Amino acid sequence: DWWAYKVEAFDAIPHNAALLHEAGANAVIKSDDWELIRHLYLEAAKTIRYGNMPPDAALQTITLNPAKELGLADRLGSIEVGKQADLAIFSGHPFNAFSRCEQTLIAGEVYFTRDKQPTAMSVEGVARSTKPVEMTLLKPGERVSKIDLGSAKSSKYAIVGATIHPVDVADIPNGVVLIDGGKIMAIGPEALAVPEGFAILGATGLHVYPGMIDSGTAVGLSEIGKVRETSDQSEIGQFQPDLRAGIAINPDSELIPVARAGGITTILALPSGGGNMTSAGRSSASGVITGQASIVQLAGWTMPEMVQSMEAGLHLNWPSGKDRKPPVEELKGWLKEARLYEAGRRAQHAVVPSPSTSGERARVRGPNGENATPLQPTSASASQPSSLNSQPALESPPHPKPLPPKAGGEGTGQITDPRYEALLPYIRGEKTVFIEADTKQEIVEALKFAEQEKLKVVLCGVTDGWKVADQIQAAGVPVIVGPVMRKPVEEYDPFDAPYANAGHLHEAGVKLCFRSDSASNSRNVPFEAAQAVAYGLPADVALRGVTLTSAEILGLQDHFGSVTVGKSANLILTDGSPLQPTTQIKAIFIQGQAFQPESRQTRFYEKYRVRLKQ
Repeated sequence: DWWAYKVEAFDAIPHNAALLHEAGANAVIKSDDWELIRHLYLEAAKTIRYGNMPPDAALQTITLNPAKELGLADRLGSIEVGKQADLAIFSGHPFNAFSRCEQTLIAGEVYFTRDKQPTAMSVEGVARSTKPVEMTLLKPGERVSKIDLGSAKSSKYAIVGATIHPVDVADIPNGVVLIDGGKIMAIGPEALAVPEGFAILGATGLHVYPGMIDSGTAVGLSEIGKVRETSDQSEIGQFQPDLRAGIAINPDSELIPVARAGGITTILALPSGGGNMTSAGRSSASGVITGQASIVQLAGWTMPEMVQSMEAGLHLNWPSGKDRKPPVEELKGWLKEARLYEAGRRAQHAVVPSPSTSGERARVRGPNGENATPLQPTSASASQPSSLNSQPALESPPHPKPLPPKAGGEGTGQITDPRYEALLPYIRGEKTVFIEADTKQEIVEALKFAEQEKLKVVLCGVTDGWKVADQIQAAGVPVIVGPVMRKPVEEYDPFDAPYANAGHLHEAGVKLCFRSDSASNSRNVPFEAAQAVAYGLPADVALRGVTLTSAEILGLQDHFGSVTVGKSANLILTDGSPLQPTTQIKAIFIQGQAFQPESRQTRFYEKYRVRLKQ
């Protein structure tokens, strides 16, 4: 289901395999990727989600159909007497995202046995994930078809008959959710009375969940990964704290309805900093301070309607590699100078202007009359850097220079610099700094840095978090994990290290949530969480990791993340768990506004299905 990472993939649709199957073609799912090959069964499961492919036919796309394609169907692809004993033994149905392969045989010889392999899973995680995993696979005729959302066009309506999964309290079978003015007015069992004037939206047999949150993506900032002109995720500077991701959100991006149709209602839009964009949406030569992340809801006519918090947190890529020392020192220099800048701002009432003809800069008197940081030149012609930049020279790019005085006379205007201004709430510890740190070394260094600088931080990526989980917990730092489905950081790490990482962090007491870290595949963030369940994370923690815990880490818990009275009506209506790739999203609600799960991709699917009937 990869798409939009390059021009020729922009028309790709995940319904492709089901459409080919319906046309009578021998549809085969391949990975074309070093990571997807490790869970090809989950890719095949998506043919049920996208296009209602019958489960047996979906399983054949990675078993019998490829054997036919290779001319080997007489030997491979099914379990039949006389065929080669190529077998995969799973802990549950392979289309269940909580299942995992326990043993693999090729020609009757055991090549893989889970409990004999080095693993990153804890004893507790193994015990949890070896319990029987049950699931019900709905066949095409058993699914609820497209539902009529006409009732939800009212400002007051009730969703009736669905199982409600509030996340913060117990599930409510056959429940009722009352929505008024974009907020949740009430929830309760079927006996809850629907007030007069409320339209009723019947949802019997379906499930209501909170809208899911992708806690790190470039949706709305990048359209086609390998086309730089379609990306507004970065600028050329390495230290750009004044940049704000939300400013660049494109409400007309085709990626927004695709993510929304996947059940994503809110995202943390991340800037990437200077460099060239990769197919995954991140920068190949990222800056250090890339800008400020923004919280965005995936509905609205304009950017201001969509952006819920323009300055949700400072985004920082922790420098890595053998050449990391200069940028680290540069980073510390920026924070030091921002504090000097703030000290000068506090003492601005004591500005003593120098004669305008001297060309000297005004001095600020401290509380005891001592000289403090220079704040302003005495004339518009004084263009030399302020003494904020008179520290020992550091690596390029240069630190910011002060702006000219404001109008109103020479020597009277307060000089401000937007980059220092942007840093102030972060150096005070008032707002969150999101630090990208994947390896053990990066994580430990970032934690030490945060402690020294007294910053309020959230770690992002954290693939090696399992190696230092106790240190992260001791620091009281939450983490945003993702992507989960990736190779281990080190070649000598156990093969399942990224999958088991979240389970380890949870057991250590670390608060965690998930992100896609991908513009084009933001809709897959629940499957990142599900893969962690297969390798030791409790399923309820995984669900919270894309709903309520995400909201808590991002500071949104009063507005989003659970089906709770008083919160925004950001909900999804499904026919199963949103963590399962076989589940279909039937409707999405953002601040009470109802959306069909439609996008560029579903339009293509319906368009070309017509051709089959001609």
